[in-house]
Amino acid sequence: MLPTVWKAQDPFRDLWAMIEPALAPTAAARWMPAADVIEDGDATLIRMDVPGLQEDDLRVEAVDGILTLAGSRADERAAERGGYRRVERVSGRFERRFRLPEGADADAITARLERGVLEVRVPKPAEAEPRRIAINGAQPALDAGEPAETG
Repeated sequence: MLPTVWKAQDPFRDLWAMIEPALAPTAAARWMPAADVIEDGDATLIRMDVPGLQEDDLRVEAVDGILTLAGSRADERAAERGGYRRVERVSGRFERRFRLPEGADADAITARLERGVLEVRVPKPAEAEPRRIAINGAQPALDAGEPAETG
């Protein structure tokens, strides 16, 4: 017989809640998908694991230099299927924000979802080309016959 401390709850739940509340396997836990940010030549790639989601479950927006990746996954526990003893998969809404590089073109950002991975490609802004500026020559020398202005 198990001690009463073990009951029907996870013995590590409180430990997880102290270490990282978002990882605690409780109904109140927040879902925050992992994301990788990769510099790739002419673009920055953001890859986020979103298993089980479809395009309609996700939102990708670029506003005022901020890229927002958001989505939601339905709570499967609400379906009340028989046989569940423990549910660790977190559901609910998530939102991640990333600052876009200075000069990034929001219209050039692309996103695709393949095999549970959302990949957002942010093209790097074109580097500003140096522009040579002509230097105007000095005013022509005054004729010796004209008096110089004094101020």
